[in-house]
This record gives sequence, structure tokens and C-alpha cells, in this order.
Amino acid sequence: MIRFLLVFVAVFAVWYAMWKYRRLPVEARKKTFTKFGLIVLAVVLLIMVATGRAHWIFALIGGVVAFAGRLLPYLRHLPMLAKVLAAFGIVIPGMGSATENNRVNISDISREDAAAILGLDISASDEEVMRAHKKLMNKIHPDKGGSDVLAAQINTARDVMLGK
Repeated sequence: MIRFLLVFVAVFAVWYAMWKYRRLPVEARKKTFTKFGLIVLAVVLLIMVATGRAHWIFALIGGVVAFAGRLLPYLRHLPMLAKVLAAFGIVIPGMGSATENNRVNISDISREDAAAILGLDISASDEEVMRAHKKLMNKIHPDKGGSDVLAAQINTARDVMLGK
């Protein structure tokens, strides 16, 4: 009976917290979400230490820290995670896809803007444009963890500079 009561209280607390959270202004949501997450993490860790079950958590933390740098670029491939985080008002740059109204129209970019994007002079030759495009795409290509939006802007800038 006590377990049922604890589960009921936990479910009610989560429902109430979500209800209050949705009524907050958008700018306050991220701060509240972060604060609540840290409090929950501290309480869980405290309970685990008190009950003697925290030994594996430190091994898990060590493993996550070791591979975090390699795994972060792949988060953008999880569209469901992006939707869940967006529901809480958290946006991670590069997680959205270029199909979500982020495409750049060629008519929106002037030759001056295109030259600035590529880091070139307005009178740059086609060869210089291609070299600058290749250099930038090697750095921010979506297959290497870069942003789809930035890649689309760089491709558009190249097309504008080449007159396509």
C-alpha cells in the first residue's frame, strides 16, 4: 500500500510540475528546467549514496565523460530529442533540419552578402570562390557534425558568387 501511495504522489507531483512549467513565460522555462533538473539529480545521487548504490554511477560518469566529445555531434540526428527539448523551450544549435523553414532563398542574398559569407572580395574569381567554399564546407559540413542551415547558406553564397 505504501508503494502505491508513493507512486501516486510521484505521478501527481510530476503532473503538477508540468502544469506549472507550461504556465511560465518562455524565457523563464530554460532556467526553471535547469534548476529542477539539478535538484532532481542531487536528490537521486544523495539517495543512491545513502543506500550504498552509487558505486556504478561513478563508472557511468567516467564513461560518459570519456566519450562525450565524440557523441555530441550525433545528437542532431535524434529528431525526437529535438522535439522533446523544444517542448521545454530548449534549442540546441544544429539540431533542427534544413527542411524546417531554414532553407535560404537565393534571391534573399546579395552578392555583397555572399562574398561576406565566403570571406571573399566582391570581385573574387570563380576559382577563389570554389576554394573558399571547399574550405568552409570541410569545416562545417553536416556529415561532420556541422549545421544544415550554415551549409545551405554557404552553398547559396557560392551559387550567387558564381552567378548560378
